[in-house]
Amino acid sequence: MKKIFTAAALLFILSDSFSQKCFEKGNNVLSVDFGLGIYRTDAVDKSKNPYQTESDTGGAWLFNASYEKGVLDWLGLGGKINYSSYLVKDSSAESARGLDVVLLARAHAVRTRRIDLYAGLEFGYSHLTYKTNDVNNGTAKGGGTYFAFNLNGRIYFNDFWGVHVYYSFDNIHYPNGTITADNVNPYHFEFTAKSYFDMGIGVMFRF
Repeated sequence: MKKIFTAAALLFILSDSFSQKCFEKGNNVLSVDFGLGIYRTDAVDKSKNPYQTESDTGGAWLFNASYEKGVLDWLGLGGKINYSSYLVKDSSAESARGLDVVLLARAHAVRTRRIDLYAGLEFGYSHLTYKTNDVNNGTAKGGGTYFAFNLNGRIYFNDFWGVHVYYSFDNIHYPNGTITADNVNPYHFEFTAKSYFDMGIGVMFRF
């Protein structure tokens, strides 16, 4: 009886090894995700001499959409758009939003018929807009770089769709943003955000 169970287990492992994987060369995958990020922020006021730096912690609701193409059985390349709605503490703030357009590369380490575990690198352009509703109508805008390393998992319910979870380490840098306000000369700032926590869940579709 023991030999029968051993043979059955070996047969199952071998059949799964040679069966179709959920990620292979030529696959196309669309993903839509929702998450929460917690960041350490460093803002440099370049209007002062010497420059003054203020550090803080902030959060953001995250909405992401990505496309990935399998160029090898274990490697995918593609692009991604991230939208961030920052949770600001200042009562005078009307909105704070970020938009990232990035390229991505993903290395798929574990691939079975239903499970896909992989790590990803992302790099691209980020844009920040911050508006206030005070008497000065202040607006801060900046463009810069976005870099992220993330760990991901996909579970497919069938051959076409499933759920996706991720944990990401982000670094966003705006080297020379501009602040404008009524009756105030424009001045420049530098802003950096590094994630303490960035995690989300979503759905993906394979075709």
